[in-house]
Amino acid sequence: MLLAVHQPPPVSYRVVNTERKVSSSEEELFQFFMTSNVPTGAHLVPITGASGVGKSHLIRVLHARIGNSADVGRYHVIRIPKSASLKRVVELILEPLPDRPRYTAVKEAFKNALAEVHVETAAIRFQGELEIGLKAYAQELKGKLERDRANQALKELLHHAQSLPHLLTDSVTVEHFRSNVLPRIVQRAVTGRSTESQDDPTQGQFVATDLDLPSNIELGKAAHSVNLYYRTQILARQGRGKQTAADVLNAVVDEATRHLFQLHDALGGMTLQDVILEIRRLLLEEGKDLVVLVEDFAALTGIQETLLKVLIQEGVREGVKTYATMRSAIALTDGYLVSRDTIATRAMREWIVESDLNNEGEVLSRTKALVASYLNAARWGEKSLIDYYKHRGPGPTRDWLPAFAAEKHDEVAKLLSGFGSHMGVPLFPYTDEAIECLARAALTKGDALVFNPRFVINEVLRKILLAGREAFSKNHFPPPGIEAGRPSAEVAQWLAGLRISEDQRQRYQRLVVIWGNNPATSDAIGQIPAAVFEAFDLPRPATTPSARKADRKDQEQPRPEPKRGDSAQLAEIRKIQDALEQWVQKNAQLEQDIAVVIRKGIADAVGKRIDWNAERGVKQDIRPNQISIPKSRGEGHLPQDAIRIAKDNTDPSGQLRGELIALVRFGHVYKGQFDYEEVDDDLARIGNLLDRLLPQALEVIRKSSETRLRASIAVLAANSRLVGVTERGRTAGAISSFLFGESAPSVKEELPEGSPTALREWRNAQQEAARIREELVTLVHSRSGCFQGTGRTPNGVDIVRIVDAFPSDEYRLELEALEPIGGDLRQSLTNLSEIRVKAKLRGVQNELDRARKLIETQCGADFDKNAIADAMKDLADKLKDLGAWAEADIGTSVTQFKALCEEFRSAPIKEVFAQLDRVAGDDGAGEQTSKLTGRVAQVSFGPMLIAQRIVEIATKLIRHAERHARALEEQFKGVDPKAEAEAIGALFSEVPRAIAELQPGGK
Repeated sequence: MLLAVHQPPPVSYRVVNTERKVSSSEEELFQFFMTSNVPTGAHLVPITGASGVGKSHLIRVLHARIGNSADVGRYHVIRIPKSASLKRVVELILEPLPDRPRYTAVKEAFKNALAEVHVETAAIRFQGELEIGLKAYAQELKGKLERDRANQALKELLHHAQSLPHLLTDSVTVEHFRSNVLPRIVQRAVTGRSTESQDDPTQGQFVATDLDLPSNIELGKAAHSVNLYYRTQILARQGRGKQTAADVLNAVVDEATRHLFQLHDALGGMTLQDVILEIRRLLLEEGKDLVVLVEDFAALTGIQETLLKVLIQEGVREGVKTYATMRSAIALTDGYLVSRDTIATRAMREWIVESDLNNEGEVLSRTKALVASYLNAARWGEKSLIDYYKHRGPGPTRDWLPAFAAEKHDEVAKLLSGFGSHMGVPLFPYTDEAIECLARAALTKGDALVFNPRFVINEVLRKILLAGREAFSKNHFPPPGIEAGRPSAEVAQWLAGLRISEDQRQRYQRLVVIWGNNPATSDAIGQIPAAVFEAFDLPRPATTPSARKADRKDQEQPRPEPKRGDSAQLAEIRKIQDALEQWVQKNAQLEQDIAVVIRKGIADAVGKRIDWNAERGVKQDIRPNQISIPKSRGEGHLPQDAIRIAKDNTDPSGQLRGELIALVRFGHVYKGQFDYEEVDDDLARIGNLLDRLLPQALEVIRKSSETRLRASIAVLAANSRLVGVTERGRTAGAISSFLFGESAPSVKEELPEGSPTALREWRNAQQEAARIREELVTLVHSRSGCFQGTGRTPNGVDIVRIVDAFPSDEYRLELEALEPIGGDLRQSLTNLSEIRVKAKLRGVQNELDRARKLIETQCGADFDKNAIADAMKDLADKLKDLGAWAEADIGTSVTQFKALCEEFRSAPIKEVFAQLDRVAGDDGAGEQTSKLTGRVAQVSFGPMLIAQRIVEIATKLIRHAERHARALEEQFKGVDPKAEAEAIGALFSEVPRAIAELQPGGK
C-alpha cells in the first residue's frame, strides 16, 4: 500500500555550514544514503521538515527501496516506527543479537527494566529524576554564566532550572503535575503512540500549556517563593515564560526518562551503546552494513542521547575497520531537533522535505496526484495490490501499478468519466475543482498554499471518503461534516431562495461550494458537471435569474439609462466584495480600512433612520465606534453596548454580505447618488439592514439617553439646591418647579467688602451655579424634549420621563455620563462637585454659627432691635456732644454708625435665625447634604452681617465710652464740686466791677 500511494516528495538539501539550499529529488537522496563512500564507517542522514510533510513516509520508502535492491543481503535494517514504545525500540535494537548465553542475559536484563510499569507510580519516580536532572542542568548553566556573565538568556534559564523543582513538588501544585502532566510523558514511553494519533513529537515532551495551573489551585497557599516564581517568571512576557520553562524541562526529560528505566546502567553487563557496537562488530564479521531508520527521532525520549552517540560513532580507527558501516536516516520535525549542532557537524547534508513551494500550481498538482494515487490503490484493493506487486516486472518501484479501469462496467465507466481524471486515474467522487477547493481549505497558511500530505490525507481524502461512503449508498451525499467553507454572498442568497427542505438545501450548499470550487456567482453553478448532480442524486437546479416584470408605471415613465461606475469605483467595489468574501469564507479578519468604511456607513444610515422626535430628544450622533463587526480589526475599542451587525461572520444566507456591499456601494463609492445601475436593489438591501439593526440601535440609544438624562437631571437638581429652589416632593409638578424654578433672591445678594471668606466662596459658588443654570436646563430639555428640525427650543418636554429618571438619593454622578458637554461647563461642574460644595457648606455653617453666638452673647437670646438701635444712637449722640467720639478707635463715623443702627433696626434678623434653626434641626436629624444645601442656599447673609457688624462696633463704642468716663473720673478725682461752684460764682460776680473799672472815667 505504501508504494501504491507513494508520490515523490519535494526534496532539497543544505550542505553543512551553509544556508544555501539545493533542489534535489528522492532518487538523489536514496543514492546519497546508499553511497559506498563512507570513509569513517558512520553515515548520518538527517531528514527535516514541518510536521505532516511526509518525513516518516520517506523513511519507510527508503526501507522499501533497500528491501527491493539487488544487494539487500548486504544490509541489516532496524526501522524504528514513530508509534513504537521505548520497550519496542529497545527490542528492535536488541533483535540482531544472536541467541548465545552471553547475549541472552543482556536481553533478559533489558526486558526486566522495561517490564510493565504502573504509570502513576512511575510518574512519581519520574518527578524525582526530573529534580535531579534540573539541579545538574542548573550547575551546567552556572558554569556557562561564569564564562558569559552578561548573557541574560542564560540567567533566565538558570532561574527556571533552580525554581522548577520547587514548583513540581510544592504541596499546592504537585498533584497537578503528577496527575495531568507527568503520566502523559511516562505513558508515551511505556505504550508508544497510537497509530491513529497525530504526528505530535511533544507527546513525550513538555509543552507550555503544561504550566497552566487549573482554576481550583489556590496559588496563594503555596510557598512564597513558588508563588512569586510562577507569577513573575512563568506568567511573564504575556505567558512566554511558560514556553521557556517547558524548554528547560525538555532539556532534561530525555535523561530523566533514561534514568527512570535504568537505560544508563549496564544491564546484563552491557549498556545500550555497548549492545549496538557489539551488533556492528558481529555484522562486520558477516560483511554486512547496519542501517538504522528512525521515523521520529524526537519521539525517542529516553534513548535520544544514547542513540545519537551510537549513530555518530565511527567504525574506522587509524585506517582499520573495527565496526560494520552504519547508515542512519533520522526524521526530525522542525523545532524538535535535539543536539542539532552535533548532528549537523557529523552529517554532510541536511535533507529537507519542503512544504513552502512558492508555487500554487505545483501544490495543487501534487495534491491531485496524491488524491489520485490513493483512489487508484483503493479501487484495486489490498489483494490485487499484493498480487500486482509480486508479479511486477523489472524496473523502479514507482509506476508499477496501472490506473484502475472499469471497461467491463459501462455504467461505472460513465460515472467515473463524468468527474474527470488525473494522469489517467478517475477522480470520482472528486473533480479537479473539488480537490482544489478542499486543498485551499486545508493547505492555506497565511496567504499561501503549503504542501502537507497529512492535511491532504485527513482533510481531502478521509474527511470525504469515510464520512461519505454510507451517505452515498443512501443517496444522502454530500453528508453533514463535509465542509470546505461558506458560500459567496450571491450563492448563499441563491441557496436561500430554493424552495426545498433545509436538509436538501444544506446538501446543495456542500455540493456547490466544494464541487463548484466556491463559485462567486450563481451563474457559475451552471459550470458544475451535470454528472455530479446526477451521481449525488440531486436535481440540477436552474441558475438563470428570471427577469423582473416591469410594472405599468415603469412603462409609462421610462427611467433614464443608469450609468456604470468608472474603473476606480468598480475596483473599490471589487476590493470590498473580495474582502467580505474572505471574511466569511476564509474566516479572515476584516481589515481596518474596510471595517471603518462599513462602520461609518452604518452609523450614518442608522442615525438618519431614527425618529428623534419620537425618541423625545435632540438628534445624537451614532458614532462609528458604536458599530460592532465580528472578526474585524478595531473591535477591541468598542463599548460593551455596541450595535452588533451580526452574531458572527458566518453569514449562511449571504444576506449580510449583500447588504454591506449595497451600503458601501451607495454611500461610500457613489456618495449617495441615485443614478447608478444597482441603486434600486441597494436601497432595498440597505432598508432591510436598517430594519434589522434599528431595534438594537434604539435599545442602545434609549439606554444611553436614560443614562444621560439621569445624569443631566442630577446636575440640574444639585444646581437647583445650590441656587435655593425649594424642593417639595416627587410629583410631576413638584419636580418641574424644582428643576426649572427661579433662583432664590439670596443668590443675587452682594456681600459687603470684608465679609468672611467662607460666605464669599459660598455666594460665588451660587452665582456660578446661576450662570450655568440655563445651560443645564437646556441639557435636560435636549434629552427629554421634542424639537422641530434642527432647532434647539423644545416644543414640549416629557415630564413623565423626567420623573421616572429622577435619580435616587444614593445616585452618584460621573461626569462621563453627561458627554458630550463643553469644556467650560465641565470645569464649572467640577468646581461645583458634591465634595467641594459640601466643604463650602461646612464653612458657611461654621461662620453663621459663630456670628449667631456673637450676637446672642452680646444682645441676649430675645433681644429688641429697636431698643438696641435707640440706645446705640443715644450713646453716639452723647459722645459726640462731649466731643469724645474717636473714629479711629470706633472704626466708623457717627453718621455711618447711626445709619448702621437704622439698617439693623430694619434687618429681618429673627427670620434668618428661624432659617438657621431649621438648618440646625435638619443637620441634627442626619439630613443629607443635598437637603442642607437647599436650606442654606436660601439664607440671606446680609441681616446676619449687619447684626454682626453692629454688635462689633457697639462693643467698641461701649468700651470707648467706658474708657472716656474713667478718664474724666480720674481727672476730677478729690475735687469738691460745691466749693468749686461757689468759687466760680464769686469770680463771676466780680466780673461787672472789673468791667466798670476798665471803662473811661472809672477808677
